[in-house]
Amino acid sequence: PSQATLSGGVVTTTQTFDYASWLGENIAQVIRFESTPAYIEYQITAPQAYEVVMTLDYLPLDSGIRDIDIALMLNGEYPFADAEQITLKKWWNTPHEFATDRYQNEIMPKATLDQTWRSQPLMDSQRLQDQPLLWSLEPGVNTIRMYSLQGAFLLGRLELSPLSQSPSYDNYLLEHQSGIQQTQSLIKVEAEHLASRNSLLSRFT
Repeated sequence: PSQATLSGGVVTTTQTFDYASWLGENIAQVIRFESTPAYIEYQITAPQAYEVVMTLDYLPLDSGIRDIDIALMLNGEYPFADAEQITLKKWWNTPHEFATDRYQNEIMPKATLDQTWRSQPLMDSQRLQDQPLLWSLEPGVNTIRMYSLQGAFLLGRLELSPLSQSPSYDNYLLEHQSGIQQTQSLIKVEAEHLASRNSLLSRFT
């Protein structure tokens, strides 16, 4: 984006959460959203009409169970219903050690917020579609306004890019032949040993 206007958010340095190191670029500032309503507005210029995917870098600040909700207007309007509420997922870490109650039943360990930077394409909130939302840019100047609706978070980069197509499995194998190792052994991964999860409703049974 060539220009940006901020209302209700705070420009802050990234020393605490080391965004520049995570991103691999020399970026010294991000936007902190802690109250609503608040928004940031970008002005971008498109040489011709484009359909793009928008990807946000974000880091959650509060440990509440609710995810982060934003809304996004393009050129003064919501282009479709899903733009009125877009969810940025929080991720949770859960210990693999289980305590037991007095009846020797295992107790679900307490999850902690995975407070790290993440990059997420903007998807429909219900995750009914397997592809990110597509945004239609007009030739000339386009205005993108992103509202903070729920949750405290840091906002990093907003990236616009064309929709990339996933390769077929046959093409994937051709591209990665040298790195593929085949084995006849059975690999078991216990369901309790999740690396992380993006919903506290996902429980071990």
